[in-house]
Amino acid sequence: MGDVVAFPGNADRHLSVGQQALAAKDYASAVAHLDKAYEASPDFDHAKVLVEALVGLNAASEALPYIGRYIEDFLKQPKDRDLMLSTLLAVPDYRSAWAVTHYFAREDRAAAEQTISAAEQADLAKNETAIETLRKQLSHMGGLAFHEQEALMSQLGRLPKSVALQAIPPVLADGDVHPAIRVSMLDALTAVGDSAAVTFLSYNGNRSVVPDDLPGVLNDPAIQKMVHLASRQINDPDEREATLEMLRLQLGFLYPFVGESISDQDGFVAAFVAHQPSPEPEVAAWLETQIAALVNQA
Repeated sequence: MGDVVAFPGNADRHLSVGQQALAAKDYASAVAHLDKAYEASPDFDHAKVLVEALVGLNAASEALPYIGRYIEDFLKQPKDRDLMLSTLLAVPDYRSAWAVTHYFAREDRAAAEQTISAAEQADLAKNETAIETLRKQLSHMGGLAFHEQEALMSQLGRLPKSVALQAIPPVLADGDVHPAIRVSMLDALTAVGDSAAVTFLSYNGNRSVVPDDLPGVLNDPAIQKMVHLASRQINDPDEREATLEMLRLQLGFLYPFVGESISDQDGFVAAFVAHQPSPEPEVAAWLETQIAALVNQA
């Protein structure tokens, strides 16, 4: 009896058909099949061809979740880095495009920066009016409800670097802008590599900072230390996840002066985890006020 020939599984069939459609530039068909292939085999190899198809379909924004999920994989090979960068520029999300170049080798970074700058210049030439309108809206967001500030903040990546450098500084010292938004704006300047000093309104008052010298809120050593301390004090996985998420959020309001603002970090964390009065009552009260503002404006 001859050997039984195995038929390919659905995932393999969808991948094969999707790749053929992608090569033929039939992007709608490619996305349909590659999406099913990814559902069956959710890994980087299936994700990157789906990303390529989405970009071809002019749906680059739908590819962003895959970029975020597999960013370390995208950074490993030049071809995949190029796909990631072209996807971000197709959105466009210039903030993220500049941010990922920090992880490129020096020679690759220089080339990528030239690519981003060229895309920004072309965008400005074509869409100057829309970009200027967004710049004005971002620069004058103080006084808007938090959800409106958050909606504007979500569009920040649309601004080319030169325009973002104009739009963001006025917001950083505006007391009518929630600390969460001010910190996100400062983080955006760090992402695009702003080396000029800016005035930033923090818990400690107005301070001069150079964004390019900052680690970024996700890499702040004081936040990382305190979150690690808290994680060691909570056994229940669900409780740990919820507590750490809230702790990161609140500590982020104090960035980039977290370590300076909380002198007794061990005691602060222990009280936070145990829901006890804080040894840093003024800081704790200020943080609670910021959380209340978010809840009231949700």
